[in-house]
Amino acid sequence: MTERFVGRFRGGRVEGNRPESLPNWLISTSDSDVAAEVTQLLGGHPEGRQIGSRTHLEIETKVNEVEIVISGPSALTVDMRLWHRRGLVHHCDGAAHLTPESARGKPCGCPQSITERKAAAKAFQGPQPHIALTFSLTGAPHLGPFLFHSMSWELAEGIQQTKQALMESNGPAIAALRLERVELKTRRGAAVFYHKPAIELQKPK
Repeated sequence: MTERFVGRFRGGRVEGNRPESLPNWLISTSDSDVAAEVTQLLGGHPEGRQIGSRTHLEIETKVNEVEIVISGPSALTVDMRLWHRRGLVHHCDGAAHLTPESARGKPCGCPQSITERKAAAKAFQGPQPHIALTFSLTGAPHLGPFLFHSMSWELAEGIQQTKQALMESNGPAIAALRLERVELKTRRGAAVFYHKPAIELQKPK
């Protein structure tokens, strides 16, 4: 494979132009051998899906939590991004610009509170979280790295502590990557739910 990872972990998908939150992990890969091993390890069965000119295999697994190995702090990247039709127009770490190089290190002007940041992002006036994690499965480390990407505000709230813990640990760490069910009620009292991602470091490898 030409990618730097063998597959992607997803907590949802788009069906009929509508986003769907899933209770269990959905894994996509273009490698049939990876799909076969993932299916044996986590359940489900591979289904082909055409994405552009390529066919990918998707496995809707039977699990909402997997044990993973994170190689170190460089495997977790956390930043804030705002995209426009002309490309990436704002890229920061929440306090200072990361790109372009001419602006790197200068104050980005983002508000400090999560509430204000969410409001700015909703109005397309501010960036959203961009969290990317590469990891291997403890049950099949030979498969190589998988990728998990998220723009979850809830995950972003505590991700810096996770990053700091990885920096303080001396080497790889074992963690739980899971989907947690969240139930809410609308103003009319109707129950709705979704699943939020969570990363919990467990112990040094």
